[in-house]
Amino acid sequence: MFYSCLVVNGIVNGLLVCMIYAIIINDGKDTDIGAQYTPNIAHSFAVWFVKFPCTLALHFVLYPEVANGMNLMKFANNQPHLFVNNGSEISFILGFCQV
Repeated sequence: MFYSCLVVNGIVNGLLVCMIYAIIINDGKDTDIGAQYTPNIAHSFAVWFVKFPCTLALHFVLYPEVANGMNLMKFANNQPHLFVNNGSEISFILGFCQV
């Protein structure tokens, strides 16, 4: 479970780095010389019509995973006596990675 958590965490961080790169470096600039500035948003209603439901679906799918991670963190903080030595800290870190 720990290694799969690290893999997912690495993929998410990689995607965030790509998004930051696209926002800061590219920021909607066209490759044509003399092209007008276009912000990095949906250019038409059709694109927005696809992006909005996909965003909602993504959040509905990810919410249970975030809630499970927060429950694990809460359990590790409230019942440290149920774990072996340093087990509650490890469980808290695993829940934090899941969140």
